[in-house]
Amino acid sequence: MIMDAWIAIVIALVVGFVAGRVTAGDRERPDPARAARLSSQLASNVRAEAVLLLRAGKKIDAIKTIRAGSGHGLKDAKGIAEHIQANEARYE
Repeated sequence: MIMDAWIAIVIALVVGFVAGRVTAGDRERPDPARAARLSSQLASNVRAEAVLLLRAGKKIDAIKTIRAGSGHGLKDAKGIAEHIQANEARYE
């Protein structure tokens, strides 16, 4: 009886862990529509600096610049950097 309870607890923990990992990916990805909207609200000097950094392959520095210049969190800054990279930084 006690062994059955332990097995049930272990199974529940494993299922919970797996379910959490499966859905974690959705929470970690920035929303593209939100990133596009926030990107359009960036100050021109912050956007220009981010574009230069992205063209130089310095994505982390671009994210830091966006965070410092806009006050956005890491997730939003990453989404903005990815939006700029996909839409602007590739043009030279």
